[in-house]
Amino acid sequence: MPLTAFLTLLDPPPPPEVKQAAAGLKWRAQVYLFLTLDKESVTKDNWIYFPNKDIPFGRTSEMKNFSADMCPPGKTSFFVEFFAFESDAIWSMDKDQVLDLVMPYFEQWGFFTRAEVRQAYLWKRPCVYPVYDMDYDKRLSTVREYLDRLSNLIYLGRPGRFRYTNQDHSLEMGIVASRMILEGRKYDLDTIGSENEYFEKGPIYEKRI
Repeated sequence: MPLTAFLTLLDPPPPPEVKQAAAGLKWRAQVYLFLTLDKESVTKDNWIYFPNKDIPFGRTSEMKNFSADMCPPGKTSFFVEFFAFESDAIWSMDKDQVLDLVMPYFEQWGFFTRAEVRQAYLWKRPCVYPVYDMDYDKRLSTVREYLDRLSNLIYLGRPGRFRYTNQDHSLEMGIVASRMILEGRKYDLDTIGSENEYFEKGPIYEKRI
């Protein structure tokens, strides 16, 4: 549950300054298009990122490349992700409109054709990415100072702590939270995922002729 939504469920409600701080925290949403394909494989990559502004989606993934058990023999699936705000046009599109939007790119690149698409599924999720604007840290500190006074509350994960952590960090937070309950003590959840380094790194060699 997003931190901002959780605060609205508390009874008695938080003080006005906490509610005001939470109201200033912003989120980015996601739109997901999931395709099943009559094709053995699209690429060999787990993920592909598309930073170009002229491409409407930001990331694709092929589940079969995580595990062959994810698809029947001779078939594959393809996941297309759009990073968006709820005010963006993509948020209001239906499944067929989103499919029409992406197909010219995949057909041009030779990924797959419209005839190879067996089925399409569309999901939309708000509050997926916390927005780090110039004032978020002050607002978040106000909210956390209030929540940390609740002795029987452990809030964690990306939506729960309003932190841009990855899935591994969220799982680690869950493990630490269970230790907090079993041991009857507190751990600093903010140290998880706070390492100042990249998780995947390596040299990029420039090909010289």
